[in-house]
Amino acid sequence: MNAENDNASVLPSPDRLDHTSYGQVRGAVAAIGVEKDTVLPLELIDRIAALVPPPRTHRHRYFGVLAPNSPLRAAVTALAQAVRLVASLGGHLGRAADPPPGHQLMWQGYTCLQMMCMGFALGLESSG
Repeated sequence: MNAENDNASVLPSPDRLDHTSYGQVRGAVAAIGVEKDTVLPLELIDRIAALVPPPRTHRHRYFGVLAPNSPLRAAVTALAQAVRLVASLGGHLGRAADPPPGHQLMWQGYTCLQMMCMGFALGLESSG
């Protein structure tokens, strides 16, 4: 048994394709960016393979202020640290398995921070 006969038994012949499956195939080929009606099999495989990410590479790429060499990255990560500190004032424990703080804990932490600032301001007024 040769490979050509094996492929012939697996792949449907063009006369066995009905109009709906042919339309789906044409739609899938058009989604990859092929405008012409006839596509060589290797060309189709090349276009599909270009869509698959290479193995063992990071899929997340950070741009803008989160880019690795951005001068504003330190400010953004400092802001994230400030958010965690305000959430801890509201009662967020910050354990590794905990989800990020919700709006209620953030509001409680912000209220607590406001009270601390008002107390500090009153202390400055009474001492000076």
